[in-house]
Amino acid sequence: MNHNDYALVIEDSISMRKFVSLILRQETNFQHVVEAESPDQALALIQQRPGRLSLIISDWNMPGTPLQKVLQQLQAQLDISAVPLFLLTATGDAQAQQLARAIQAKAVLTKPFNADDLIGLIELHIPIERRRAKRVIPLTRCEVDLGFDPSQQSYIAEVVNISETGVLIRSPIAAPGLSCIYDYVSLTLLPVDGQVIKTYGQIVRIEVDPQRSRNHCNSVLIAFEFGRVDEATLTQLRHYVALNSAHPEDDTH
Repeated sequence: MNHNDYALVIEDSISMRKFVSLILRQETNFQHVVEAESPDQALALIQQRPGRLSLIISDWNMPGTPLQKVLQQLQAQLDISAVPLFLLTATGDAQAQQLARAIQAKAVLTKPFNADDLIGLIELHIPIERRRAKRVIPLTRCEVDLGFDPSQQSYIAEVVNISETGVLIRSPIAAPGLSCIYDYVSLTLLPVDGQVIKTYGQIVRIEVDPQRSRNHCNSVLIAFEFGRVDEATLTQLRHYVALNSAHPEDDTH
């Protein structure tokens, strides 16, 4: 893969579209990702885009021109026969599988899924470099104040581990706003001995906390991927991770 290669993400759900794009940018060597909310928009964007299209990830059922027809137009213009295509579906039903065969998609991925699911599938078909950010356990207690829009509810949760690209927290199971994976949440990191760090993240996984469940406590682990942060915030995150590097955490969220 060269520096001009780019991926195309077609998805009418903005949260899912941003989630997939974020994974590609932060955890692979795809630095250029084109986002489209419909097949029609994808066609218009690709016609103006320099470089080589190397990957297509698309929802299978969206408004507007059918995906299959747009892909036929792209094939006529760009010859995308060798470009790996992955379909996303909320149900994994027979229609999605039928379309996948018709357009020669490499695989169908059923929502919800996490970064490992997506990248693991891509790695089966094309060579990509997996970039795993160093994850650390805070040396001193660190909490995070989570704010959920539009309700503006917030509460404090415990940080389990953190990297410059994401954070894993331990939260009460009955906390407000936790029903929707892929939702965006404002995050204010509150280390007891450091500078407050404000950013936002997207929920990518929610699961029962195995440690707390053994003790009959109701808590869950919630994994967030940070959004595209500004340089100042990224510097803060890198500095915080460096300060806590004595306790590396190998597990990914």
